[in-house]
Amino acid sequence: MKRIRRKLAMLFVLLCGGAIINIVVAWGCVVATSSLTETWDEDSFASPEPFVMRMAGRHSANSHSKILRYKGAATEYLMTNVSFLTASDSFDADVIGEIQRILVISGWPCWSMSGERWQETLDGKDPDPDTDRVWYEWSIRLRAEEEDPPRMIALRPVFLGFAINTIFYAGILWLLFAAPGFVRRRYRIKRGLCPSCAYPVGESDLCTECGNPLRRRT
Repeated sequence: MKRIRRKLAMLFVLLCGGAIINIVVAWGCVVATSSLTETWDEDSFASPEPFVMRMAGRHSANSHSKILRYKGAATEYLMTNVSFLTASDSFDADVIGEIQRILVISGWPCWSMSGERWQETLDGKDPDPDTDRVWYEWSIRLRAEEEDPPRMIALRPVFLGFAINTIFYAGILWLLFAAPGFVRRRYRIKRGLCPSCAYPVGESDLCTECGNPLRRRT
């Protein structure tokens, strides 16, 4: 029972360490990303995103959206701009407002952290973070607002990716701690020593120094 509790405690420590490394790597991916590749989404200018409208507390049947992706090595920004139009469905109608949502996801080897930045522009003005309504959800601004897109550190776990990455890094930690002990025990057994305390073994099945059972060389 004591041995089981010790193994469970070690598993808990490894998973906690893996989770910490997972978060540090995800944040480090954002900080270390120096260049982003800009691409248009294939469905840009498609129907407006109801999620963006609902989250911003706006309702409009006459609107259109455009989507930009900014991709880095292990960081991606998804920028969605939803423009509100007047009664006409034509894109030549006067724009009365725009909502921008920037979703950041980061992590390696899987996406593990996400966050959002919202900006609302009214009266057809050009977007200006100094005068527009800007708010962050599960994210912290990292650099100046003038950057496009603004760099953010994500705070919300992407649960499946977070779990996979945590187990991945916990496994690496286990290898780092277990490998030296495994090599040391094999070396001692090969030299006829007790694998636990390195005391020379005799004919007994137990170590005469520490009392641990001995594995005989075959």
